[in-house]
Amino acid sequence: MSIKVVAIEDDGSAMLACAGEMNALEMTGDGGGLRGTLGEDWAAKKVALDLGEASYMDSAAIGWLLSLHKAFGEAGGRLILFGLHPNVQRVIEIMRIDQVLDLAEDAMHAKKRLRGEH
Repeated sequence: MSIKVVAIEDDGSAMLACAGEMNALEMTGDGGGLRGTLGEDWAAKKVALDLGEASYMDSAAIGWLLSLHKAFGEAGGRLILFGLHPNVQRVIEIMRIDQVLDLAEDAMHAKKRLRGEH
């Protein structure tokens, strides 16, 4: 899995994208690479993460997303996931994690939600 910055918006929010398989070998204690991408205060930022290229996600990756969600919430930031691959979307819905994670259907909706619009 790799994480890349797609854009930094005028309000400081970041659009990121994940690519590749999301599995236990890729998860690390620093936000799975977010510290290196966004800096020490990564969890205090507003971030929209595109998962459209992540076609596979194991249970460790699901746990990683949940821990990211918690870290962002505790630090005053916000994480919105969007563009989920249909296989990943299905797993998230079956596990009912869509009730916990902040999901948007596409980049436009994710940006609006980061700005506080619905």
